[in-house]
Amino acid sequence: MNTCVAKNQDGVAEGSSLFDVLPSQPGLCPAGWIRREYVLDAALATALYETAQRHAVNEATILCAALALVESRFTGAQTVLASRVDANGSLQLPIEVPRARARNAWLQAFCSSLDTASPIDSHTAWMVSDDLHSVDAEPSCDDVVGAINSRWNVYTSPARLEVAFRAPLNAAAIDLLAAGVVRALTGLRASADGDLSLIDIVDPDEHRRMLFEWNATDISRRAADTVHDLFSEQASRYPNLPAIESLHLTLSYAELDARANRVAAALIAAGVEIGAPVALLLDRSVEALIAILGILKAGAAYLPLDRNYPAERLAFVINDAHAALIIAGADVPELPGVQLPIVQLEQLQRETSAYQPRSVDSSALAYVMYTSGSTGTPKGAEITHQSIIRLVCDVTYVDLGDHPRVLHAAPLGFDASTLEIWGALLNGGTCIVHDERIPTGCGLEDTIERHGARIAWLTAALFNTIVDENAGKLRGLRQLLIGGEALSVAHVRKAYAALPDVTIINGYGPTECTTFAATYRIPRDIDADCSSIPIGVPIANTTLYVLNSSGEPVPMGVIGELYIGGAGLARGYLARVELTAEKFVTRSLGAGDERLYRTGDLVRWLPQGVIEFVGRADGQIKIRGYRIEMGEIEVALQRQSGIRACAVLAREDRPGHKRLVVYYVADDASVTARALRDQLACSLPDFMVPAIYIAMDALPVTPNGKLDRRALPAPDNRRPELANVYVPAIGKTEQRLCELFADLLGLDQVGRNDHFFDLGGNSLLAVRTVARIHSELASTVPTIAA
Repeated sequence: MNTCVAKNQDGVAEGSSLFDVLPSQPGLCPAGWIRREYVLDAALATALYETAQRHAVNEATILCAALALVESRFTGAQTVLASRVDANGSLQLPIEVPRARARNAWLQAFCSSLDTASPIDSHTAWMVSDDLHSVDAEPSCDDVVGAINSRWNVYTSPARLEVAFRAPLNAAAIDLLAAGVVRALTGLRASADGDLSLIDIVDPDEHRRMLFEWNATDISRRAADTVHDLFSEQASRYPNLPAIESLHLTLSYAELDARANRVAAALIAAGVEIGAPVALLLDRSVEALIAILGILKAGAAYLPLDRNYPAERLAFVINDAHAALIIAGADVPELPGVQLPIVQLEQLQRETSAYQPRSVDSSALAYVMYTSGSTGTPKGAEITHQSIIRLVCDVTYVDLGDHPRVLHAAPLGFDASTLEIWGALLNGGTCIVHDERIPTGCGLEDTIERHGARIAWLTAALFNTIVDENAGKLRGLRQLLIGGEALSVAHVRKAYAALPDVTIINGYGPTECTTFAATYRIPRDIDADCSSIPIGVPIANTTLYVLNSSGEPVPMGVIGELYIGGAGLARGYLARVELTAEKFVTRSLGAGDERLYRTGDLVRWLPQGVIEFVGRADGQIKIRGYRIEMGEIEVALQRQSGIRACAVLAREDRPGHKRLVVYYVADDASVTARALRDQLACSLPDFMVPAIYIAMDALPVTPNGKLDRRALPAPDNRRPELANVYVPAIGKTEQRLCELFADLLGLDQVGRNDHFFDLGGNSLLAVRTVARIHSELASTVPTIAA
């Protein structure tokens, strides 16, 4: 490693670095920019000079070649664009950086191409491409090399690398870029020839930490274990301990085991085969948990569904999954096109034949969970028994020892329920079933106090809502896991101030990786300048890699796409072979080939050995913890007659109020916002139905003809188009109620006949509204779901 003393702007030594950092020289970079200069050490400077002489060019040309190589390795691109600015104007030149090309041959071709374009001198300003991002996406984070985006220039001179940059970059980001250039130069000067692929711009020690040390999470597991067998072990050990508690019913381990055995026997008698999905049309309840355990004991897989979803979507999922039958409660919705037997749980529990266990192992299918699909149709992730076991058994990210009392407040079709249910039942604990369909702060407070819940999981949006209302409502908890969206540092600080006995854990993981892939135990003394909460480190039997678009590791601090490996990975998407092959890939990064899931999430490793989330590389977003593919909404819109073009954005024009906005171009005036909303509500769940609809004459495009999403206008605060005309409030109470609605929805006015959810309201806003009404107008107000 090349080491020397770095200097600050005043020339004072400030520590050890790969370079000397010299004082800025005003006048040599654009106004408002910051200049940072690096002097290469003597050995590297000599080698740079000799390499330049060998190819009959000056050092500036070799330095430019190193920049091109760095960009290619940071981004994964095989072709980069060099932009040169000098006294004669600007020049753009595409440069090929093929991995298999011999180094000297590539360097000679590179020098020739630049010489043909016109020779460069020692004071030429170079910009290699306009975006040092590792994937093709809009940057969404400050102060990272991944968000450079035309904000840096490189001035080359013999043995020096001079960088001028402006916001949002900082000196640390430029140091990272410069470190890569030095390693590239070191590789280019080598005497022995070899492929470009042999030049590694990642420091070897850093490479080892990122790929091996920080992924050392292996725990020995038994291949024969299944979720229901491990539950049976707990039932034998603790038959009289409470397994499930709710407001109206408590079941011991022995009672739950017996009831689930009867359900399993009935399913087997009904002809349900091993691995077959069994649709579950039940709300979160003790009965639903009996059914889930019974399905697993039958060797089948449960398919959790929300009976409040549109009938069209429920029917699609049931048929797409080829469910064997449907277990439902008393209120069964119409399911058009579904030709399956529908049975009541009570019928299954009346089975009298003895339960005969079936032979399955940890690789067997345990559940299928459907998520939004970018192509317009939902997709079902196939989760195995070993994935659930890896999530909740012998883990350290959360303390599940000594009979944990875990709150179960998530919908069954939300993969957080996997942790809530099995985190308790596979560790001799109690699963506490929350009775509100839409959890509120007051309701959670009652459940936590009544049942002594000590562990809970909340979406970031619900957590923020409760903290804003009164963080003390979560008092009694000892461990609080939060996920679904990026965490608010301010809300975490506020929660810690109000809850001295709680530990807050940030949890990250897509459905395809079984609830959590990474977690971060948030310290109580958060740094004053902290602007984001990391997603953390991999949990047991999990690996995390940050790769560029060519599947190569990027240096620490550089943004790349997160790839996840390990036992938590789904088998794939049910009956979607091509999509499975696209998202579940094989890469050779360590000792051998490893199967990985491409998350589409942009992240970076931090020096502390934790991963920071930056944004998305595609149109997927999360709202209130739900994963939404914009493509699915746009496809549903394009099916509507009269729609010529459309786009959907997730906007957060008011802090904490993220909403979906539709921009559409219609063939005629008969296409209305109200009609579009009603049609979408027939096929999409309520959390995917956009709140705002903006008619346009045409959608804006970029110079290359692509949709220019940044040019789409922000919605105003006018009351949206509704079926009912506006009718003003009557009386003081009604007027105040309408004012509260308007304030929370960000609208100019709300009428007495308007429906909260038609105005763009959602379940969390409803909870906030109820809290305001409770404090200002009434002592008790019910929350009604959309």
